[in-house]
Amino acid sequence: MASRDRSVSPKIQNCPLVSPSAPASVHSSSRTKRKRSQGCDPGADEVEDPRPSKQIKRSPTLLALSEDNLQKLNAEIMDGANSMNGLKRTSSRPSRKSDISQDTTQTQSVSVASASYRYNYLADAQVFFHADPPDYINTTIHTIIEAKISEKDRAKLKDIARQFHSNTMKVVRASVGEDDFLGILTGAFEALNKVHLCHRAKSDWREELKPASRQPHFDLDFLTNPNLKANGQSSALDEALPPPHKRQQRSASQTYMSPSSMNDAIESASTKAPQDTGTMPPPAASSLLAKEGDRSVIKTPRPDLSIGILNTTLHSRVSTEKFNEVEVEQLLRYLQAKLRPREPGKQPEPILISIPALRASDLAFPFIVVEGKAYSTGKQMFEAENQAAVSGACGLKIQLCLDELVQQVNRTATTSDVPPTTPAPPPLFFSVCTEGPIHALWAHYTLVENGVRKFKMTLLNSCNAVRLKDLEEFLVAFYNVCSWGTGGFLDSVVERLGKVVANLTAASQSSG
Repeated sequence: MASRDRSVSPKIQNCPLVSPSAPASVHSSSRTKRKRSQGCDPGADEVEDPRPSKQIKRSPTLLALSEDNLQKLNAEIMDGANSMNGLKRTSSRPSRKSDISQDTTQTQSVSVASASYRYNYLADAQVFFHADPPDYINTTIHTIIEAKISEKDRAKLKDIARQFHSNTMKVVRASVGEDDFLGILTGAFEALNKVHLCHRAKSDWREELKPASRQPHFDLDFLTNPNLKANGQSSALDEALPPPHKRQQRSASQTYMSPSSMNDAIESASTKAPQDTGTMPPPAASSLLAKEGDRSVIKTPRPDLSIGILNTTLHSRVSTEKFNEVEVEQLLRYLQAKLRPREPGKQPEPILISIPALRASDLAFPFIVVEGKAYSTGKQMFEAENQAAVSGACGLKIQLCLDELVQQVNRTATTSDVPPTTPAPPPLFFSVCTEGPIHALWAHYTLVENGVRKFKMTLLNSCNAVRLKDLEEFLVAFYNVCSWGTGGFLDSVVERLGKVVANLTAASQSSG
């Protein structure tokens, strides 16, 4: 019986493609008998296949003998042969290398996009970084951040700094997100207990506040279109080419256009709103450059933290005996809803946007924002600075609109109607940009140079929150900015709005 068993090839005995209808007990008993007989026979090693042990470790699911299963088996064998061709390395190392290359490529693309956004689109919108403010603006800025504080406030700031430092040391040792670091700064602001201030997180600001891109007013189409002259007239090429026959026009179902006017038609069509046809509209001839007055290329501000004046505080401070808080609130809503063009040929805009975020209706006249990036995700402070620059330009525009409103009131009112006021200080705005424990305080200001309104920002202070001493100095500057928000800035806003209220009160009395 043993010799008969040895005459059968062990490959057939252990082949997984045997009939699946045989009972499992029969297979197990037969395999046990064969193992015992082969173990007792000295010549069993000569015919024993070394692969049965590997086959036993396979999945217990038995595959039926079919053409599909044979094709799968053949594909697995060929894949194994291809992986060994040329002594290639295992697939684990190339996958890790490709992952690193992919992450590096993504980081580089993000960096290039942020740099292009800053040095092209923001520059076209007249937003600039690392500027040197003139002396009178520089003096005003440093008067704010270097203000003297009491010993009581300094002791309070030291306690806040120690808690800030302790929380920072916990999160820098872990892989955490952006909000974990921002939460520490938010907690420090709340500990300052500035009751007249309001802060809201991740609230979208209104698009009308964004600075618009400005392109040269002169026409350079003749440089890119050889069929155009400098004065916009068609060249001799158009005059030499006769128009096609009417039959050709009808067959093409199009109106004949000269070569020189074709480019103008494309640019004119690109400025119109595309219809919902399900297809992409053709790109404009100058798609890489933003059109004059175009805000779409500038990202709408959504600061991680917006800090401004509490709405109820503003209403209470502006109200008078003849103009109560309810009327002040109605006035601000009216000014925000009333539209008018600020320049001839421009789109109408609200007269005054005192509340920039629709989902933060209790926050008026923001004067500082916080933009942060996570420490362990590869995001850079460079991108946070880009976001803060747009928010700063929007905040400055709010103050400029208020100044413009006051000037209009002064032109329409008599001297006795409006009380005299001190000259308004230069518009200022502040921002804090963070990258994990690294914090930077910026000042934003605006100037008119060569007839063009420009928005600039300059670095004031920076620190790493893991260094307690540097953090204390940074928090003193941050505290002084918040104190300016409830002090000089609030007083200036109230004074200017008071002139508007006084004019309305005088007008109502004269009409009555």
